[in-house]
Amino acid sequence: MWFKNEACEALARETGFIQRSTSRLTGSSFFNLLTVEILDEPTVSYEGLCDILEERHPDVQITPQALCARMNSEGAVEFLKAGLARTLKETARQLLAALEGTAWLAAFPRVLLQDSTQMQIHEKMADDFKGSKHWKSLFRINVLQGTRTERILCLIYGRLIVILVAQRLLALASTQAVGQQRELSFTKALQWLLRGGRLLKAFLDRRFGGLIKRMVSRLQRLLKQKRKRLTTRQLVARQVAYLDSFADVCHLVREEWAQGGGGLA
Repeated sequence: MWFKNEACEALARETGFIQRSTSRLTGSSFFNLLTVEILDEPTVSYEGLCDILEERHPDVQITPQALCARMNSEGAVEFLKAGLARTLKETARQLLAALEGTAWLAAFPRVLLQDSTQMQIHEKMADDFKGSKHWKSLFRINVLQGTRTERILCLIYGRLIVILVAQRLLALASTQAVGQQRELSFTKALQWLLRGGRLLKAFLDRRFGGLIKRMVSRLQRLLKQKRKRLTTRQLVARQVAYLDSFADVCHLVREEWAQGGGGLA
């Protein structure tokens, strides 16, 4: 990833977060603090932030008031915003490169994004379509404390950076799972990354290679249970129409409808 310590310091100076070479708070330490170091304590106070800083960097002595001023500055917001942009650019470039030339994408000349109406699925399909809540629940993206706009933006940018990094790791593991004709369980994989500080240590050391190897070696524990229904990737590859993909459960709906009289009230 791009955020080696030297790159963090350069970006901190470029965005105006660090303006003096004698600054006790470095760009990399602030970047770490607002990304992975507060994952377990999303509502941490400024006193708590100072405690985390001093635990990781004993030579950094800063008061809660001073840290508050630094965090609630335009430079801090621009620093983390630029960090998010770089992380997004890097992770997206790698993903797009992996997809380039993929045969099953040839049928799609473009992608259109628009608002859509909600569709309620049958209750018997709930196990297959549980939704995607792991980012919200595991990274607590919705838990924010503070009144200053700058503080809130710093917290949001920091968590989004971690999510992009985790998403990239999951994409690599998912590729390995697809090679085995299986699906990766994002919930299991995310819990594995966060357990025991695995993601935290790799992030702070800026070394993700070993983490990826360990994840792949334990891949069997992180897969979804085998099922007869085709995966979304397989459905797209076979160009199965969206409604046709529900054929394996439609009979359940028809049976229940028939048992209820088959008519409208």
